Amino acid sequence: MTNRAPYESHNVSGYRVDFFHGEDGAIVVEVPEIDGCITQGKDREEALANAAEAIAVSIEPALV
Repeated sequence: MTNRAPYESHNVSGYRVDFFHGEDGAIVVEVPEIDGCITQGKDREEALANAAEAIAVSIEPALV
């Protein structure tokens, strides 16, 4: 996504998620282990919830 360093990282559903400040004030979350898995939220809690959902949707085809 970016060459900037994340300001925060967490583990969600077994994957590292990196937090970045979006240009529009949103919190952007990237899951580096899953290509194209990027989401955002208006605050940290929403960004974490959206990251969990994005991870689930991204790995679902592999589980079928």
